[in-house]
Amino acid sequence: MPTVIFHRKKDQVCPYEFAGEMNKGIANSRIVPFENSGHGSFYDEWEKFDQELLVFLKS
Repeated sequence: MPTVIFHRKKDQVCPYEFAGEMNKGIANSRIVPFENSGHGSFYDEWEKFDQELLVFLKS
């Protein structure tokens, strides 16, 4: 099952390293990093979030 992992570089609740561990454990997954977001990437970087979600849904 294709999977996209949206993860924030500045997240202090769930460190970015968690994304790498999830990526290792989920076959056919990819990480989309959000450089300027804390725990709310859908709010902090909503344009990138929307764009990346649409790219994933269309693939």
